[in-house]
Amino acid sequence: MRVLSILVTVSFLAITPFQSLLAQECGEGDSALSVAEVLDGLNTKCCSKKKKLKRKLCLANQERSMRKANKWLGSEFATDARGEINELRTSSCEDTEYDVEGKTCTEVNVDTMTQTISDSCCGRTKRRDRIACLKNSRRALSKVRRSMGGPLSSAMNAAIKTLTRADSCGKGGEGTLIPAACGGKVRKNSDGGLGGWLHKPHSDNTGSIVNLFPSEDSPSGCGYYKKSGKKFMDALSTGRANGNRVHVRPVQNLSCSSFPRNMYLACKVNGRRLCYNIPDPCNRYD
Repeated sequence: MRVLSILVTVSFLAITPFQSLLAQECGEGDSALSVAEVLDGLNTKCCSKKKKLKRKLCLANQERSMRKANKWLGSEFATDARGEINELRTSSCEDTEYDVEGKTCTEVNVDTMTQTISDSCCGRTKRRDRIACLKNSRRALSKVRRSMGGPLSSAMNAAIKTLTRADSCGKGGEGTLIPAACGGKVRKNSDGGLGGWLHKPHSDNTGSIVNLFPSEDSPSGCGYYKKSGKKFMDALSTGRANGNRVHVRPVQNLSCSSFPRNMYLACKVNGRRLCYNIPDPCNRYD
């Protein structure tokens, strides 16, 4: 939300009502966290300390924890938050200004953090590596629990537990995994076809691969994934044709031989996540 630039002087004795209002302007409730809300929390945790050295040590510890959680919070959010924390530390919580229109409104939410963790951990081949990655994410986020707030921290703990128990992530076997982006649903090739779904190795328009969906389907958020679960390339819808069927193509017009074997096309179709398996991108499947 774009709002007028508001400058607020931070007092290290207490959170002013105006600061709380600032955080409300940036945040989206319990499911999101803004840099302004982090600063509000630090004003209570660190800036309320009477001795300057203790305030600086407290802020240094929080900046260190934010740096360790950088991978899971997202680099943009963590960088902006650390920058603002360092400004607080430099001034020892005095004479620091908040700019609502600036970096303090950078946000992260449950969905973006969960997707970041899934992309980083769930594509690993070995189960123990996936479990270790999920534990590391949970441990790093626990260090910034007070900054995140109870509801958001609890939601992220629940999300990581779900990934840990999921067959597409923590509980999956060794080797080939169903990408987490599939939502556990994969439509495989069969003699009866795929209900109008089609994979063509050579598009008449681009020369690259193309996938056609049944006329009743409206796919979105598509991507091509390797058998390891890692995304290979984004895909986009290029409209309807050939019987009102949505055409999905890779964002780069590469030859079919440039795509990995046994890959998946993952999309959100009619409100649910699912995948189509493509054993050999240079073969036709329908």
